[in-house]
Amino acid sequence: MAWRSLLRNKVSSVINIGGLMVGLAVGIIILLYVMDRLGYDRFNKNHAAIHQVLFNHPVSGDIATEWITPIPLGPAIRTEMPALKYVVRTRENTWLVRYGDKSLYQAGLYAESDYFHMMTFPALEGDPVAALMKTGSVVLTQSAAQRLFGKEDALGKTIMLDDADPMEVGAVIRDVPTNSSTQFDLVLPFSRYEKGSPAKVTWGSSSVHTWIQLQPGASLAAVNRQMNAILHEHSDNSDIRKMELFAYPLDRHVLYDSFRNGKPAGGKIYLVIIMAVLAALVLLVACVNFMNLSTAMAERRAREVGLRKVLGASRLVIMGQFLGEALLLALIALALSIPLAYIILPGFMAFTGQQLAHEFGDARLWVMLLILGLCTGLVSGSYPALYLSRFQPIKVLKRMVSLGWSGASFRKGLVTFQFAIAIFLIIGVVVCFKQINYMVNRPIGYEPSNLVDITADGDLPASFDAFKTRMQAIPGVLGITAGSDNLLHFWARKNNLDWPGKNPGQDIIFHVTNVEYGWARTAGIKIMEGRDFSPAFGSDTTACLVNQAAVRSMGLEGEAPGIQLGGHTIVGVVEDFVYNNPTGTPQPLIIYLNKNGLGHILMRLANDGQWRDRLADIQKVARELNPRYPFAFRFIKDDYQAEFVNLYATRQLVGIFGGVAIFIACLGLFGFAGFIVERRKKEISIRKVLGATRAALWLSLSREFLKPVVLGFVIAVPLGILAMQKLLATVDYHIQLSWWIFALAGAIVLLIAFAIVSYHGFRAARLNPAKSLQVE
Repeated sequence: MAWRSLLRNKVSSVINIGGLMVGLAVGIIILLYVMDRLGYDRFNKNHAAIHQVLFNHPVSGDIATEWITPIPLGPAIRTEMPALKYVVRTRENTWLVRYGDKSLYQAGLYAESDYFHMMTFPALEGDPVAALMKTGSVVLTQSAAQRLFGKEDALGKTIMLDDADPMEVGAVIRDVPTNSSTQFDLVLPFSRYEKGSPAKVTWGSSSVHTWIQLQPGASLAAVNRQMNAILHEHSDNSDIRKMELFAYPLDRHVLYDSFRNGKPAGGKIYLVIIMAVLAALVLLVACVNFMNLSTAMAERRAREVGLRKVLGASRLVIMGQFLGEALLLALIALALSIPLAYIILPGFMAFTGQQLAHEFGDARLWVMLLILGLCTGLVSGSYPALYLSRFQPIKVLKRMVSLGWSGASFRKGLVTFQFAIAIFLIIGVVVCFKQINYMVNRPIGYEPSNLVDITADGDLPASFDAFKTRMQAIPGVLGITAGSDNLLHFWARKNNLDWPGKNPGQDIIFHVTNVEYGWARTAGIKIMEGRDFSPAFGSDTTACLVNQAAVRSMGLEGEAPGIQLGGHTIVGVVEDFVYNNPTGTPQPLIIYLNKNGLGHILMRLANDGQWRDRLADIQKVARELNPRYPFAFRFIKDDYQAEFVNLYATRQLVGIFGGVAIFIACLGLFGFAGFIVERRKKEISIRKVLGATRAALWLSLSREFLKPVVLGFVIAVPLGILAMQKLLATVDYHIQLSWWIFALAGAIVLLIAFAIVSYHGFRAARLNPAKSLQVE
């Protein structure tokens, strides 16, 4: 009977199945995405017991959260805390790896041997735990081994790191999963880092990540108390005593990576929530379509219900019949949605940069898909089943049944609900597009075009003066300088610095960087007060520049030049420019003149069509002065744009899924309007016989269908304002909501609905009364 009903009502069946199919396809894709995100780091067998040690400390009346810890902390808590099964310290780095004539830059870690006891990275060759116990041994991933050795066995071979350290391959592990928060190609013994950084092996310097695995049954609160007691026992420093260590679960490492005033404040979880809400709204709109069309067709099936009841069918049996029809439609839609989702998936993965296809091999996914299909069918068919099964046989068989005011009101309520969702989503799409464009196009404080960052490895830093002289002879090279960091990220920080007028207890964390002469001029950063570093003033090694954020934080507006800051004289104030967080406000920055550790050469090229030839000349000189290292460069503009890849993906996805929801809502309105016009054929024909014009008939129909759209707008606007304000509050640099955003959303939906209703209205107005009023 369900199949027969489906075939008899082809148009409504196609609309229902099509809407549910698209909604379920969106649901499947978002389900894959959410599963992948929620599954980060859960491939580790002991993920629930693994934590990273973070610490809070007071800064300028706020509480800052740091992800790096002092080097001595690990050994101390390992020795003194039996509640910890493993304690591991790690430190990220990048090395130039050479084997024969192959030279590759590879990202990696310094790690202690228990790292491979704690984390689940299966070995393919050798023993990674034993390898990290040897100072001269290295662990490679399978892909890194193939890049270096091809099909040869990697175990036992010797590679060169940074052309200085021979390392023997002690083990090869399986490639790090894409849903791991830590990505690397090789792992070196942590002892190498510890020996190479003796100045940092103090309780007052934080530079490493500390990981712990709890023993079964260990209390996290007790572990936090013990760690803080150990920290305070090992140092009398008042600043260290202000630190509060705490263990943060690995399971929250990726999704809840943002802290505010010492407390978790969300992070990437917001994107997961947005995607999940989008999927739920799209699917809900599709379910509402089903309910609307099913109740609208109730009169057609009223006599069927009455006859079934006369023949002895209970209301429960009839409800089961209609729920069965809904489930059949939902399962057909589900079967069609899976290949549709699989077709769409590559484009989705390209947008998000996530590899999701492997999730199809997860049995849990298929169970959830079945549950999703069943729930969709039950939700879609619930009201029609309740509504149709209540008809009284005597009234139905005498054709006295009427849908009445309540049925019509319910359908209008469903249409209103659909378009409230559609308008809400359009508001979200417009705000999302406007906010991302606002962040991408914000003034960053310098001109990134034709600004090149060259990696200064090997002999290039020592040969910088010679390299600079050669570069100045190349036409089109407008400026050259060097720094310890590129312009986008400054990782080193200092606090506990003194300056005149500092309030007691006041502390500011300054980001710091070292530069060569001409750094601000080459980058295009303005000097707002004082002067730049210059050889004309003798040695500026005891001088520094600060940005405007630092001046504001210290309360030195208009009087910073000449002030002593931490033993250095401020000689100039640079304009704030964007770094570290492209969506946030610039933080206090100190710039020192120091020729040591300059790992980045910054070069400004002329904005013309000869940049490729110019780069070829630069590369030639770099290889002459630094023949053992490859020439590596990046355009600052490209690197800056890469910071927004995830935001671009979010913008596209929100736009696409919002459009899908609007499409499904309009599909439902199209079917519903067509059905109502068909049911009112005789009324329309009588009106025409009595002299009603086509315009009057069209206006009568349009008024009926456009009222729910207007009401949907009234409902959606306050919800949109509330939701968008909360969403924008999570970003420091954000737009202000404008009235035109809400007016645009309402106008778009109103025009679409107007077009759909007009189509059916004009068709109805052209009906031939003679045919519509004839007796069968």
